[in-house]
Amino acid sequence: MRTLPLLTPLDDPGLPRCQPRSLCLHTPACPTVTSTDAERARVVAARPEQGWSLLCNGVLVFDDTGELLPDGRAADPHRPAVAADYWIRWRHPHVAGSDPGPWDTLTVQVRPFTGLEDQPHLPLEAWRDPALTREQRRRLSTEYDAAQVAWSQARLRQQAAPLLREAAALWQAWIAARDTLTRTFDGFREATDSHWHAQLLRLADAEAAAEAAADRFDAVAASLARLAHKQIRTAGEEHDLPLHTVAQEIGLDASDWRIGWHGSYDGSAPTTYGDRLTDHLHQQITTQRTRLRELDALTEGLRRHSTLPAPHRTPLRRP
Repeated sequence: MRTLPLLTPLDDPGLPRCQPRSLCLHTPACPTVTSTDAERARVVAARPEQGWSLLCNGVLVFDDTGELLPDGRAADPHRPAVAADYWIRWRHPHVAGSDPGPWDTLTVQVRPFTGLEDQPHLPLEAWRDPALTREQRRRLSTEYDAAQVAWSQARLRQQAAPLLREAAALWQAWIAARDTLTRTFDGFREATDSHWHAQLLRLADAEAAAEAAADRFDAVAASLARLAHKQIRTAGEEHDLPLHTVAQEIGLDASDWRIGWHGSYDGSAPTTYGDRLTDHLHQQITTQRTRLRELDALTEGLRRHSTLPAPHRTPLRRP
């Protein structure tokens, strides 16, 4: 690896040695660095995982309550004396408790959510509370993460249940339309030439009915797919709650339902993705029509061959 020399040495006395004296643009203005309540200024940048926050008056506050002032001076930690269980005041109401486990893990007991509550978020004031240690903030953050998982699953159950019940009836209607389409296509095996045109009309009607049924199911499936995507985005894939599990909880069997990826419904997926029920129906219709064209071409070829005039033959004469 090539090393380039600094254009300006780090020990150059001309380099600035302090932060800006103020970044405050608020009205009314936040406390200045010389105020007794300087720590009440608003946070303009925070890195809780690194243990520091930058206030708009230029003060850099560390999670041990130590400070770095804009002029470069350091202030010693001055955490106020509080009770050992003081941090519990920031605990979410649905968290019943938490117990440290092996390998730096934490087992969190969460009370059930209804799904109608607001999404749990660790308040910003908790990050700013100088009485909290870094370990206490980390434990609170883990508890809120567990609460978010439970909330997201309850939210999915609450919002998806009525849609799943609606989808159940639409899926049965689709199954009936699909079976009619299949039987109509199979009818060409027994159709005579005189009934071929009528059978084609019946097939066109069956295709239209199946497509309408698929469109109605896809409309509900799109809403369900978006709800499932929101749940995963909130809780993470490791805490995914499958829709067929929610359906089973309310007495429905959705194991064979075709609910695609959410992107296949809103146009963000490639057109070749084909994850909707309508896409699979179109593939079936295309296959059937291709087969009919092949049969029609074969029939037409045989018909032309059977109507050709017989070759002229000259009778043999004796010499």
